[in-house]
Order: sequence, then C-alpha cells, then structure tokens
Amino acid sequence: MPGPDFYAYVEANGALWDGAQPVKMTMGSLNVNYSPYIATFGYDTKYFGHRWKIGDDSFWAYYNFNGVSFDNIKLGTIDTRLFYVFDKDVDWSDWDPGFDPAEGNTFGINFKGAFDDIDLDATFVKKGEPVAYDIAASLSPVQDLDLSGHFLSDGVADEGWYKFQVAYKGIPNWKLAATYRDFSPELDFLYRDTTPSVVDGAFVMPNPYVLNQGLEGLILNAATTYAGYDFAGEYDYAFKRTHFIASKDNWSAKLKLTKPEDEVESLIVLRGHTTSDVALLKNVKFEGVAEFGEEAVYGGSATYVAPIGLNVVAEYYSDDLKDDNGLGWYQTSGLAIRAGYYLDF
Repeated sequence: MPGPDFYAYVEANGALWDGAQPVKMTMGSLNVNYSPYIATFGYDTKYFGHRWKIGDDSFWAYYNFNGVSFDNIKLGTIDTRLFYVFDKDVDWSDWDPGFDPAEGNTFGINFKGAFDDIDLDATFVKKGEPVAYDIAASLSPVQDLDLSGHFLSDGVADEGWYKFQVAYKGIPNWKLAATYRDFSPELDFLYRDTTPSVVDGAFVMPNPYVLNQGLEGLILNAATTYAGYDFAGEYDYAFKRTHFIASKDNWSAKLKLTKPEDEVESLIVLRGHTTSDVALLKNVKFEGVAEFGEEAVYGGSATYVAPIGLNVVAEYYSDDLKDDNGLGWYQTSGLAIRAGYYLDF
C-alpha cells in the first residue's frame, strides 16, 4: 500500500527572493488536486484502486506520499502550482495487483488563468520518461459563441482523449451546444481520481475517468425557459439515448428514450423535493421519485442533520430505479435507515 498511515507537513508563506511575490511552500505529506484525470492524490484523498468499474464493490484507504509543493505562483495572468513527490520506490503490488506504474519520482505542474483571449487550465505530470497531460481551453471568438476543447494523454499511448464543444446563445432565451468526444483509446493514469459510485453507504458521483472511458460520438444539447418553466433536451450518440426534462423550483419530469438494440425503450421519471420542520426536528429534507418504464417504481428519503452534527437518513424504494443505473446507483427495495457523524480533529 502506498505510503505510511500517518502524515505530517510544514507550510511556509513568503517570497523566494527579495522583491518576489509571496508563495506557499509545503514540505512533507502532500494532498494534490490539480486534475481528476492525472493529479488527484494525497493524505486527504480516499483511494479506491485503479481497477474499480461501475457495478463493482469498493473499499478505500488514504495514501500518503512525501514531497514538496509550491502554490500561488503568479506568472502574469496565469496562476501556477507545482509538486514533486518521492514515490520512486513505492510498492503497489499488495494494494493494486497488476498495476505497474513507471519508475522514478513524480513531478507535476498546473497552469490556470487567462492567456490573451483563451481561458486555460493545463496540468502536466511526469513520472520516469512519460509525461501525462490534461489541457482544457476555451474562448469566445465572437459574441454569443463559445468554443472549448479538452485534451488528455497518459504519455504512453500513441493516441489520447479529446473533446470539442461549440456553444451558442445568440437566440433569445435559448442555449444550444454540440459536443464531439473520443475517449476510446486505452489510457490509464497513475494519480487520477478513483471515487466509485458508493462511498460509506451513500451515492456519490463516480470519477470522470470511469464515466467517460471508451465513449465516442456526438452530443447535442438545447435548453430554454418558458412561462417560468425550464426545458432541456440532450441526444448522446454513445448511449443511443435522448432525454427531455421539464422542471420548476423543486420538481422535475424526465422522458428518456434509448435504443440499445432494435426497439426504442422509454422511461418517465418524476422527482420532487422539499424541506420542512417535523415536530422538534428542523429543516428535514424530503425527496420523492416515481419511475414508469417496464414497471412502476417509487421511493423517497428523509434527511435530518442535528445541530450536534449527527446525520440521519431514512429511505424507502419499491425496487431499483433504472434512471441512475449508469452512475452505478442501485437501490435496494424496502426500508433503510443509516446515521453518521463527522469528527474533525
């Protein structure tokens, strides 16, 4: 398992030389969050293993690498930060069998800010010979037109991942966008986010690597508002899926159409939420859902957070909801109650 179970670090703020702008230097245990694809790790980041896939069970641990990092470095309009960790001799075999990262310590750097008319967020990570990168850039060449691109590489494969988007808002009350992505090449990143679909019993958004890996094709989006209602639609070629959503304040209605084989499958999903006091319990959050597909499924939850910090959730589902299965969220039929308490020390 990477790194020791304990962590310790020192921080200092100041200039590196007379007249220079102050920077923050950290020595010892590091926690890095530059990019969810190539630079997310550290003593305060839960690690679930590189081999997790949607639908698998998961368990986690913290991993700790020692090194040095610098933050708040100003290069004109660009904010710069960098790290160097001493991970050359880390043995991954017990924790992640079959995962064999390159040899050498790891260096990473991130540039973020406006470069002329381009908004840039670029991260580079070098371990041994390969240099992985995650580069996102956007610009508005003319009014109401936004262009953006995202480029990723692990530094080993001949081809990387990329995504282009054109967004237009020149039609009153409308937002239109067309996106093309190709995440089909086989890539693997050492220090990526590994968050699964369920963490400590609660549904969470899984990491973007797993959500996007292997997908290719066009995505079309449109959104508008009318009479106080929000309307949105999306077509995703990779999933052969189209959905339409109408929403207002605390409720929404979705029609989802998919064509995985020869026949079109439809799904209607109604969701609502509200917050109310129940006796002595203040600000209890209620959520409800009803789904109509091959069969009707319904459910809901009540969440209460006590002033002392105790979090209690009660939920009931008649069966699994198909709408969120793509995120790895699978509901168990029946009543479930869970409670948690967060300690910060």
